[in-house]
Amino acid sequence: MHSYVYQVSLQPVQSETYAKAGHLPDWFYEQVCDYAENTDPPQREQAIADLSHFLRPLCTRKGDRLDFAPNLRDSFFRRGYVCFRAAAEVLAQTAYTVFSGSEKTPAFDLALSGLNDSYEDRYGVYVYTGTTNTLEPLDRWLRYADLSRPVYVGGVVNYHA
Repeated sequence: MHSYVYQVSLQPVQSETYAKAGHLPDWFYEQVCDYAENTDPPQREQAIADLSHFLRPLCTRKGDRLDFAPNLRDSFFRRGYVCFRAAAEVLAQTAYTVFSGSEKTPAFDLALSGLNDSYEDRYGVYVYTGTTNTLEPLDRWLRYADLSRPVYVGGVVNYHA
């Protein structure tokens, strides 16, 4: 599976300071991706268009600038919340022997995986904040970012998981 890492900033990013594959932390290569490569200008443009489209209609794009609707979180996380609740209900009924590993059940593993995936996609889109050198899944970034302010996309890195 391939996806992107988007560098974001509260200020426009000059092309000479775009994040590159070499800026990504070691843990990302060890735990998430097989390889990463810098995008060329047409690939970068298409990747930004894809991100804007993915978040539409709650995200508008003007060049490298992305503006978010006030209700983006409410809409974006709605489906994941339904899956999270369903997985949590299954897990709440787990016997201790299953929880401790004494008894193996694929349903437990699936529910636990579903719970984690519904909360945060470890193999999807990532956001890199160059000023703090922070790399995090889009889900986590959307939960904690100040979405009342526009962001500017800098470098875009293509990666394969």
